[in-house]
Amino acid sequence: MFVSMGTSPRPRSKRTAPEVLTLADLRRLRGLTQVELAAAAGMDQSELSKAERRTGHRVSTLRRYVEALGGNLEVFARFGSKRIRLKGV
Repeated sequence: MFVSMGTSPRPRSKRTAPEVLTLADLRRLRGLTQVELAAAAGMDQSELSKAERRTGHRVSTLRRYVEALGGNLEVFARFGSKRIRLKGV
């Protein structure tokens, strides 16, 4: 899921670059508090807060977080210009 936060129109190419957001930015964009998202993800608020501040994440934690926001996590590997979606990660 790519989210645009810009308000000014700009020319679009066929391929636009995704926004770069932190987990906390993504949660706020979806209009949820840490308490609300923690409940949806089956986490404590303190656990969710730590996850938002962490720089390295387990894929399982990211998946829980994104799915609790209503999204789906996809993992890709990039080799030069080649982008490959990883299954079963």
